[in-house]
Amino acid sequence: MMKNTEVSNTPVYVLRSGTQPFRPLITQDISDADCVCVYGFSEKSIFDQFVKNSPQALTPYPLVKGYLSSQIETAHSTETDGGCPKLVILDATEPSQPRLSATTMASALRAQEEKTKQVPVEFELFFDSATNSYHFKSE
Repeated sequence: MMKNTEVSNTPVYVLRSGTQPFRPLITQDISDADCVCVYGFSEKSIFDQFVKNSPQALTPYPLVKGYLSSQIETAHSTETDGGCPKLVILDATEPSQPRLSATTMASALRAQEEKTKQVPVEFELFFDSATNSYHFKSE
């Protein structure tokens, strides 16, 4: 997990596989952590590129405030219980991209409510080809 001062465009779409959001696999040392990450996209051309690079059938869906709010309500606070943050991956272009930028669902919701064009990049995740999953960068 890494915090920095980068920003990215506010995500407004997610990809779904069937009726569920399409999510990256996150590997954590925290055994009971509820890691919920969704791929978020700020514009159609970026999710089109992701879909083109994915072997799965995926469809775009609006990233709605209700979904973000419900996920935030069930989130475990990383500061109080060691849980995994609820994240929105920002403008990924392929399912096994070496590095992903992410923001919290709370930051994405705040940006939507305030109608801001950018969100902070709060986390970096790195792909591990041995486990075919992502992990947070250690500080």
